[in-house]
Amino acid sequence: RLIIDSMDTAGDDMREALQNFRDRVLPRLAASGVEPVWSDSFASGWRQYRPQQILQIYRLLQESITNVIKHSGATRVYIDIQEDDLGLQIAVADNGCGMPAQPGEGRGLLSMRRRIAELGGTLEIASTEPSGTRLVARIPMA
Repeated sequence: RLIIDSMDTAGDDMREALQNFRDRVLPRLAASGVEPVWSDSFASGWRQYRPQQILQIYRLLQESITNVIKHSGATRVYIDIQEDDLGLQIAVADNGCGMPAQPGEGRGLLSMRRRIAELGGTLEIASTEPSGTRLVARIPMA
């Protein structure tokens, strides 16, 4: 169901994909007891993204929120998406328990790293127990 949903809602337009993502994830977070704080800024208007880029970004967001719900014990998650002349930056931070100093590389983390690498970007994940976890993906403009 999640795969079909992501394929149906990622679409060909970043604005539409993010709105669909918000519509689907905000109720899921609320049902899990996690308060979402969403912000986005596209300084130069909405750039054109290829459908494959949009799908990879959408799936990165899905996986990061799934990790917050399943592993963090957080009560709040901050989702911040910014675009400037250098590219797109996606930050997802929670106020949960944080990650161990040497986290295991599960399928989710490996998948996120692979997706960002395919887009030519970088992925940083920082955690200091017990203050939560912060994921920052930077994707350069093509």
